[in-house]
Amino acid sequence: MEGIYAGLDVSTQSCKIVVIDLAEGTAVHIDSVNYDDDLPHYGTRDGVIQGLEEGVSASDPRMWTEAIDLLLQRLMASDTDQKQIRCISVSGQQHGLVALDGVGNLARSHSKLWNDFSTGEECRLLTERLGGPERMIEEVGNTQRTGYTAPKILHMLRHEPRTYALAATLFLVHNYINWYLTGGAEGGIAVMEPGDTSGMALWNPMTRSWSSEVLKAIDPGLREKLPPVEPSDQTIGGISPALADRFALSPDCRIDAGSGDNMYGAIGTGNFEPGIVTVSLGTSGTAYTFMKEPYVDPTGEIATFCDSTGHYLPLLCVSNMANGYNAVLERYGMSHEDFDAVIDKTAAGNHGQLLIPWYEGERTPDLPLASPVMFGFGLDGLNRESFCRAVLEGHVLNLYTEAWRTPPPGAR
Repeated sequence: MEGIYAGLDVSTQSCKIVVIDLAEGTAVHIDSVNYDDDLPHYGTRDGVIQGLEEGVSASDPRMWTEAIDLLLQRLMASDTDQKQIRCISVSGQQHGLVALDGVGNLARSHSKLWNDFSTGEECRLLTERLGGPERMIEEVGNTQRTGYTAPKILHMLRHEPRTYALAATLFLVHNYINWYLTGGAEGGIAVMEPGDTSGMALWNPMTRSWSSEVLKAIDPGLREKLPPVEPSDQTIGGISPALADRFALSPDCRIDAGSGDNMYGAIGTGNFEPGIVTVSLGTSGTAYTFMKEPYVDPTGEIATFCDSTGHYLPLLCVSNMANGYNAVLERYGMSHEDFDAVIDKTAAGNHGQLLIPWYEGERTPDLPLASPVMFGFGLDGLNRESFCRAVLEGHVLNLYTEAWRTPPPGAR
């Protein structure tokens, strides 16, 4: 179908837009907003609110919609004819919990993110209420992990009961953005889709239905707060008339179902047929592949997710990836090019000096209270060069070891 199409990626540290001309097969507009630099009034670092309790990672959802507004404003000022955009599709960081009240206001001013490790007790309680990890995997194809959405909901119920009672709709990040783009409080469409939803640990990717047992283990009335789940390969509605008028978009522009960032990362890398593995290096590190039938890891370390094509996306995630690298750049006042130059001066293997980069707990292995470990460093290794090499190799080895330790069949 001819025309131009826009994709929005609402990630942890930034929001990006890419507009493509389908007929020409080219990108006609690319732009991004860095939350820390471009929206400093939210007081974030790496997109996360500062000064929170240990283990808590959260952002203000209004920061994401403000970033989208800024991107659309810049698009309107560019050479691209935004009126020709036929559809907008959104990918979002997975697992984040956004709560709205009955009239469309935020029931809570912040959203717990995928890398929030404050829900360990809730994971334990849910697992016990279901009868153990094996029973949990039977119900939702996954164990309960601090990154997932189900323990975030239980945490809200236990620690913020008034907020939970006020919440009428519980969204994932990209569902919230879709709701905003289709009208928000003025008629926005509340809907989920299988890819992102399968990472909530509330919804069973095999049966493609909500787990009544896990819902009941949290709150018998929880189902009423969850939007319906519709197919991933359909649009959900049209652009909000207010946004279309404000940013000179076509009133006929459609909003796609969208999905989680990993599901759309698979589409973008051609990972929608057997035999392909995608490795994504961002705030987190992920490795995933396409399968026609669901793969359920009996240990729960490889996540059982649906993809955006009606099939499956077994995925492994380590939560520490860009955080260590970004901290090194800041600590030493280095650019990406400076870091590359330092690495060129160091030896592979780092003379046996090893860093296990579990700075803020880890998701795989499931160690939310883990701490980083430095091994083999003598006094002569306490320098910028050795530490940069250790950070680089530590992150690569962390992902490599976990990704290939228990791979799904056919993924090697």
